[in-house]
Amino acid sequence: MRAGLLTLVVVWLFLLVSPAAAKPYVLKCSTADGHPAADLTVDLENRVMEWGGVSHYVISSTTERYITAVKSPDDFYQRVGGETWVLDRVTGDYKRANVAMFCQDDGCQGGMVLRAFTYSGRCVRPIL
Repeated sequence: MRAGLLTLVVVWLFLLVSPAAAKPYVLKCSTADGHPAADLTVDLENRVMEWGGVSHYVISSTTERYITAVKSPDDFYQRVGGETWVLDRVTGDYKRANVAMFCQDDGCQGGMVLRAFTYSGRCVRPIL
């Protein structure tokens, strides 16, 4: 039983870091508190990631362990700030940080202010 599980883990890790895995793949994501989140598509060959089919990120660097991607400033309101993703290729854990101009209140009556938000969770390949 343990040998079978170990083999499955080794094959999974090989797929994450092998050149054959360079084709786009979809990861199922959840938030840090376990709630489902949008899917993440990773395309190492074209150096892009897509979050929920809407947000596009450019992969700025990769190591055997981590993928780092940034969101273009053109995607942000008033082109202030940016967003960075770091995905752990081994565990699937991610951290995402967003610094940009956001409405100060509902309806944006108080105007825009510079704010920072961080998010974390896990993205994994579907089992079946």
